[in-house]
Amino acid sequence: MVVGAEGAIGSALLAQLQARPEFAMVRGFSRNGLPASAGSAVGSVDVCSESSIADATRVALATQLPLRLFINATGFLHGEGHMPEKSWRQIDPGHMAKAFAVNTIGPALLLKHFMPLLAREGKAVFAMMSAGSSRRSPADSAGPFAGRRQRGLSGLQRQVPAVVVRRFRDQSSRKNGDPTA
Repeated sequence: MVVGAEGAIGSALLAQLQARPEFAMVRGFSRNGLPASAGSAVGSVDVCSESSIADATRVALATQLPLRLFINATGFLHGEGHMPEKSWRQIDPGHMAKAFAVNTIGPALLLKHFMPLLAREGKAVFAMMSAGSSRRSPADSAGPFAGRRQRGLSGLQRQVPAVVVRRFRDQSSRKNGDPTA
């Protein structure tokens, strides 16, 4: 499953996954929906709307296939007449709020709703991408203020793996009769 499948990176990932025979179905979600193509199912999701994400979760459950791969390729750095700020004089609260909602709150909501759907047996991957995380030079920078919005997603990326490992370890211990788990 690829969320953000309409963007450049998300659409490339979706196309690569569709070409792989080991995936029975590849589902792409994007803000505006996608045209259907062979080997994939499509849908729309607004990562800033928990009810939209919950709807996408129900669509995923309806396939009755184990979720082995989830990729969040959403992100927002600039648009709607705004570029990343290079000075405090360019700070725009509306632009910053939208970027925080898409880049931090959205991934947290995706995690909340889709993490429980990951296959419990065998290999399963939950991947989140972060816009502007590799800067080549100050000129390429997301700006001193826009870059700070990524810290929320970075925190999720650091903390969630430890929680997931604990959850699966605890479940495995309970299955094996370990009373301390």
